Amino acid sequence: MKILGQYFPSFKTKQNEKIYFRKLTEADIIPLVEFYYHLSQETRYLRFQMITDGIPENKVYEYAEKLCKLENKGLAIVAYTHEDGIESFAGIARYMQDDEADSQAEFAIVLQDSFQGKGIGRYLLQLLFEEAKRYGLFKLYGTMLYSNTGIIELIKKVAPDKHHFTHSEGQMEVEIIL
Repeated sequence: MKILGQYFPSFKTKQNEKIYFRKLTEADIIPLVEFYYHLSQETRYLRFQMITDGIPENKVYEYAEKLCKLENKGLAIVAYTHEDGIESFAGIARYMQDDEADSQAEFAIVLQDSFQGKGIGRYLLQLLFEEAKRYGLFKLYGTMLYSNTGIIELIKKVAPDKHHFTHSEGQMEVEIIL
């Protein structure tokens, strides 16, 4: 897939919903905070691997700001709908390097509950993996709860011969060779 500036090719779900994709920018901090608060408690728990009730708003804002200002340390791609001139975030996938010189990065993905199971996560993760490879990365890694079967199955579909899971107490780690 060829990236078109900040934008990526759109995707149509089986339900005929058109989903657009673009890089997250500094202008997305507030919409990203709103996206976070629209995630269900279960989705937040599965994504962040902890109970997120009571996290101060300023901490949520700081994390959103960090994600929107990755610069040379990574990439975040937002999936969104666009109706009547209004964007609504459906999901976010990102990779983030600890050090710019690294040839590997941590990745994560999260989708609004109403957009799960529609193929959006698969497409979004494929975009992220392709962009990471294009950037020169060789490996992505992530940690997930063992109970998060959705992401485990998604990784198996997107990178069927390129993933390796290791198990620890209650968690799984995955490495994906790009």
